Amino acid sequence: MVKAASENRQAFLSFCERDNFGCRILNEFRLYENDPGAHFFFSGDAALSAHGEWAILCGKADDEILTLLSFLPCKRLFCLQDAVPQSAFSRLDRRGIVGVLQTAPEASGETESITAETLRDIYSCLQYNLPPEDRTLYGDWYVEMSHRLRHDFCHIRAVRRDETIVSLALSAAESEKTAVLGSVRTLPNWQHRGFADATVRALSRDLIEKGKTCYLCAVESVFPLYQKIGYQNFNIWWELTL
Repeated sequence: MVKAASENRQAFLSFCERDNFGCRILNEFRLYENDPGAHFFFSGDAALSAHGEWAILCGKADDEILTLLSFLPCKRLFCLQDAVPQSAFSRLDRRGIVGVLQTAPEASGETESITAETLRDIYSCLQYNLPPEDRTLYGDWYVEMSHRLRHDFCHIRAVRRDETIVSLALSAAESEKTAVLGSVRTLPNWQHRGFADATVRALSRDLIEKGKTCYLCAVESVFPLYQKIGYQNFNIWWELTL
């Protein structure tokens, strides 16, 4: 039986520690639990969050979860490839590899840890050349990221040259036991110098030393770059239009 997460809070929290999708749901739960526009549900086999047009599914959808998805206002779903049957969606938008890392990689190159006090320094690098639909207004972005940094559920490593952040890697979501690497960005004039490799290695070490398993979602063409660091192929992810 599907219940609201608040009705079985501990089971919901424990279930979501299983992989990167659950970690993302926990991150949403921490940020938007009291937002009337956000919805969180749990069944014996799945946890689900829905906020805006996006839903995230952890585990495997049963008939009740699929029915619930049809009534929620979200239009797109992020999940593992075997989480829903193909009949549940109208279009497969993107897919790629879920990587997992449990052993700290060797360091490579000098990086710095970004704090709430130096957060504004990464904005230009993070937003560079993003399509309009993916850009975030500075004020909204700064408030959320500062909150996450101060409460220790986001970590960022960066490379600075000539007082400018030219490369970075950050955790898109974190929980007590898991972490998900998100944006890995390097400005064009500073690419192919090993900076992205250095930031990912440093961030992964930070997270593993905190006792967390690291996950990431990458398109197949770039996943070999993460394999060199030690990430292993865990599964396939899907972004779907419902």
